[in-house]
Amino acid sequence: MSDFEPSRCSTVRLVPSLARGLTLLQAFSVTRPILEMSEIVAHLNVPRSSVARLVQSLVKVGFLAANRNGGFTPGPATLRIGAAYLATLPAIDLVQPLLDTLLTDTGASAQLLVRDGTDAVVLAQALPKGLSAACAAIRVGTRLPLSGTLLAPLLLPCCEDAFADAPQISRVEPDAPNNARSVVSYRFPDRGATGRRHGATPDIARFSAFATPVRSDGRTAYALLGGLAHDSHVMADPVAVIHAIVSAAEQFEQALLDSALLVHPVG
Repeated sequence: MSDFEPSRCSTVRLVPSLARGLTLLQAFSVTRPILEMSEIVAHLNVPRSSVARLVQSLVKVGFLAANRNGGFTPGPATLRIGAAYLATLPAIDLVQPLLDTLLTDTGASAQLLVRDGTDAVVLAQALPKGLSAACAAIRVGTRLPLSGTLLAPLLLPCCEDAFADAPQISRVEPDAPNNARSVVSYRFPDRGATGRRHGATPDIARFSAFATPVRSDGRTAYALLGGLAHDSHVMADPVAVIHAIVSAAEQFEQALLDSALLVHPVG
């Protein structure tokens, strides 16, 4: 019998020092790659002496690195953990060719995201050359807040009110026979158009990004996103992007199903 029982995770008592160390590591992000000691103390809300010992331990084992200005960044050991995590996901190998094809066929950027709490994490992507600096800063591993974005109604349960709370978000129904897949669209606020209610036909030329859910094991597991760079000299056709995203999502779902059947054959 295994010492680990997943059903007991919700009631197990945490190891305080380990929990603090992991909480500290999760404080880093693309927008906060460096933390000062005072910021770490404030984030953990524990005595500075305890934080100092924790930081020293994490530096020694490679999960933190100290810079010459007294700040701290994630260490190389975090990269090994991240690489190991990605290696356990068959979805990455399955989706990358689909993202590459979506980019080639439409000129739009393509990304696969998964929910982690109230954030979405980029797992894989295909980006066009010469993409704007803002989009290029989004890399594999980047965390994006779900609230107020087009990903909220896809990845957050009971979040249909996102359409009312954020008028730049609308739902597009792809013009395809027997289509049951919805696509959520995001319009850059600076375009100046007013928001549309759920169910209305949007002026898709004003939108800059489209996303659709990807289901696996009977639940929404991922979101597939295609983005149009509004500052690009060559604007991709929004209709083509919508249809390409729907097609890629359907192929990805089938690939996930086929992969599961190879691991757990039926019959």
